[in-house]
Amino acid sequence: MPSGRATYAALAICAALAAPATASAAATDKSSAGGVVFVETPRIGKVVCVKRCAAGKRVQGGSLVRLSGRSLGDVSAAVFHGSDGDADDVRTTRVRSLGTRRARARVPKKAVSGPISLVTAAEVSSPPSQPLAILPPLPGDVLAGADHVFPVRGKFRFGGSAGRFGAGRGGRSHHGHDVFARCGTPMVAARGGSVQMEGYHGLAGYYLVIDGEDTATDYVYMHLAERSPFRRGDSVATGQRIGSVGDTGNASGCHLHFELWSGPGYYEGGRPFDPFPALRSWARADAARRAARS
Repeated sequence: MPSGRATYAALAICAALAAPATASAAATDKSSAGGVVFVETPRIGKVVCVKRCAAGKRVQGGSLVRLSGRSLGDVSAAVFHGSDGDADDVRTTRVRSLGTRRARARVPKKAVSGPISLVTAAEVSSPPSQPLAILPPLPGDVLAGADHVFPVRGKFRFGGSAGRFGAGRGGRSHHGHDVFARCGTPMVAARGGSVQMEGYHGLAGYYLVIDGEDTATDYVYMHLAERSPFRRGDSVATGQRIGSVGDTGNASGCHLHFELWSGPGYYEGGRPFDPFPALRSWARADAARRAARS
């Protein structure tokens, strides 16, 4: 696991071309006169936030973004692809072409971090852009006001003996408890607070450390499917989405490796302790909330 604190540069709200430019691909569509119309494939270059941006000009739900690239004169829709799979894909027609090289789009409230594609009126789609970091909205009424929530928001199972706290791992001890779920399953903050660390590590994969608000505990999330949109110093609410379950780093199967650290904090003099009793308690509380709503 990470051996010390490190500061990671903020992810620019910008996406490079997913692949080097090649000769423009063309699609065909029959015109009203019975002929064939060639539609160039749009390609996305940079994506920048221009209105309703979060701190640091970062993108959030409801932001207006400007996309630059090529062959954008006929775009009429955008697809925000989210994480792995298409379960969290969001399509919007709130797109306006500003000529062949620029367009604007309103980011849907439900969009999550991931690549973007632009689509023409003839349904010709651009190659996906590089992932765009999108700060998620605050949790809804169901989770608002909860002291803690279970971090995996979907079907899950707890890891067995090898995934428990203290299990042997080739000369080292397992510092957390594993929660298995399908890759792409939404992951939220079990407790809100301030982001202390985030980034990528060879063992942990993409990870996030949150200093729990009004606690002496750090909450650690590892093997995220992609880098969290939150950066060091950002405030996170309890139940706010921080990423997706993944298998990055040294992981066997898609799962959340979850740790709890006592004060003064994660690799700052604190010590890890068994998170399973807390996880089990939060899972039961979530089940009770669901039962109360049904």
